[in-house]
Amino acid sequence: MKNKTLVTLKKELRTMLRDKKSLMMMALMPLIIPVMIFMMSYINDQMMINDVNEELVVGINYELDEVKEELISLFGFEVKYMPENEMQEAFENGEILAFIIFDGSVYNIHRNPNNADSILVSQLITQYLEAYSNVLGTEYLLANNIDPTNVFNLVTYEIEELEPMNILVNMVILMAFSFAIMSITQTSVTSATDAVAGEKEKGTLETILTFPIDSKQLIAGKYFANFIACVITAIICIILTLISFSIVQNIFSIYDEVGFVISASTLLMSFLILVGYSLLISGATIAVASYSKTFKEAQSALTPLTFLPLIAMFLGMMNIDLSFVIAAIPGIGQAMLLNEIFVGTVDFQYLLVMLISNIIFVVLLLRYLVRLYKSEKILFSLT
Repeated sequence: MKNKTLVTLKKELRTMLRDKKSLMMMALMPLIIPVMIFMMSYINDQMMINDVNEELVVGINYELDEVKEELISLFGFEVKYMPENEMQEAFENGEILAFIIFDGSVYNIHRNPNNADSILVSQLITQYLEAYSNVLGTEYLLANNIDPTNVFNLVTYEIEELEPMNILVNMVILMAFSFAIMSITQTSVTSATDAVAGEKEKGTLETILTFPIDSKQLIAGKYFANFIACVITAIICIILTLISFSIVQNIFSIYDEVGFVISASTLLMSFLILVGYSLLISGATIAVASYSKTFKEAQSALTPLTFLPLIAMFLGMMNIDLSFVIAAIPGIGQAMLLNEIFVGTVDFQYLLVMLISNIIFVVLLLRYLVRLYKSEKILFSLT
């Protein structure tokens, strides 16, 4: 039995190597990953540069003393003195992002609640005014021989960054691994379509079954050939991803002070996750292709599987964190876990859930395929 399965495996691999389309899907589609990494890194880097370079100008109708000027420079925005009746027009023309009207007792801050920059500068204004209030309070206490430390700074705090990645970098990494999963899926779709629906349409399955080989040996050979093709794609994806990130982090400023976790254990875990997904998707695509009568029909039925990993990107854009339910979903859980492994924030409970879910799905798929191919009508269902 092993020899007959091996013969089928060799036959499928030879067919795959002779098929230029299969080779292109296996080797060329992963090339989207470095292109996407460089493109998104450049776009996000330019966004950050534009944000840094943009001037935050605020209109005011009062004179500044030395203390106010020093505090304003400290909080990083600029002020432009103008008469009160000109402020609204300057604001609408985009010359200023917000303006302050001081009536002698109250500082009235005017901003656009639908403009992110206007909201940002208004927050800086309130911080500046609070700091100025503390300066006035300190001067008053010193004038009355009261130690300011007994009034101010009674509460101390520290900010601890729980996320080592900024959101832009995190999104690029998640997109890279989503495309890696998608590339593996596309390889499996192409291989399964040729190996099952293609042979069914050409009528070669009947010829194969005239030889002393049963359906279980036949499906085992096709399954492992599909799996090997997926693993080759997975290796290419990992290599291209690592090379791309090693280059872009030395080029673009968004990767400054961002530490990637690239160790032997990280690479091993990433590879095992992709191998597990390859086992799963190989069985799933063969099962779906088995119900298709023609090559085109199989492609149409299998195409939605290719885009399933993109859901992980949309979840990341919506700031939805990894959960036990998401970790158990094929394609989505793997992409989000690979992202967390790469940035060093993985929760091994989620990893365990993903592995258990993957094993269950693979076992169920293999049992289903064996039962499916015991009935030869699935091999000849052309009408």
